[in-house]
Amino acid sequence: MTRYKHSILLLPLLVLATPALAQGPSSTIVQHGLNNGATISQTDGGSVTAEIVQSGENLAATITQHWDRTGLFPDVANTASINQSGGLNTATIEQAFSNDGDANEAVIGQGASSNLATIEQDAGINSARINQSSGSNLATVSQQLSLADGANLVIIDQAGIGSNTANVSQFAYAGTTHIVQNSSFSTADVEQYNGGHDAQIRQSGALQTAEILQLVPDVHGRGAVSTVNQNGIGNSAVTTQSETSYSSEITQDGSGNSATVEQHLETGSLLIQQFGSNNIATAEFENSAVSSANIRQEGEDHIAKFVNNSSLSDTYIAQYGTGHIATVTQ
Repeated sequence: MTRYKHSILLLPLLVLATPALAQGPSSTIVQHGLNNGATISQTDGGSVTAEIVQSGENLAATITQHWDRTGLFPDVANTASINQSGGLNTATIEQAFSNDGDANEAVIGQGASSNLATIEQDAGINSARINQSSGSNLATVSQQLSLADGANLVIIDQAGIGSNTANVSQFAYAGTTHIVQNSSFSTADVEQYNGGHDAQIRQSGALQTAEILQLVPDVHGRGAVSTVNQNGIGNSAVTTQSETSYSSEITQDGSGNSATVEQHLETGSLLIQQFGSNNIATAEFENSAVSSANIRQEGEDHIAKFVNNSSLSDTYIAQYGTGHIATVTQ
């Protein structure tokens, strides 16, 4: 019995091309103690930098960077960072600029448990990173207004005992999202619109849920790639893709897993691997010209169902164990 090599999601050092500009105004706030609050608002000028560092409990930090183009700074590159150590922290970064050539970079780091992190970016090139240690954390990132040849990057890393939730929305071109969660209860949701997207979710522990939506075809002909890797018990993964071309891969190593993939439009391929018991895999192609589906299940009580409405298709289902049911409709 040949065991497929599991997918390994890597977090490469991705560099976003940002305008080369002179350094603009900068602001820094450092707070030590309890019940602190810090706010930085930068609304004039380009290439601004803001940083907030807080240690203690019940802390709240907000950075807002807004800029209306005046002609003095045709393209701006702005950075914001919030670092909080302690529990029950709230961090918010909002970056909005009027020109497609603008670039944003935001970083939030939170220690202890029960933290809330939110990043909203609206520019041609966006980069967002959230790191939350311990458990019971919520991370939310929204990116908009990307150049057709621009780049958007989101990296979320959550760890600890308890529940962690990550939500990412990229309403722009060329979005890359990496989510890594290592906790007892993890939920990851990714929504990507237009084209040229890459979404990767890796979850370890028990009771994880992952959902990836890649919608709206790209007029430039770029497709979408999605990868989900779950290692634990009671996992669930759902991927829906509607692009010019697309590729989806789901690997689940544990018990009670469920995987669902739906692909629409021109060219699609999918791979579902389940290693464990009580797994269910469902895949569907709709209005696809060329499609390729590969489902592999090792264990007991598996069910695999594939529905294909494409012109040309290649389907392979392999099941090892007892009590399996496989259905293919072409």
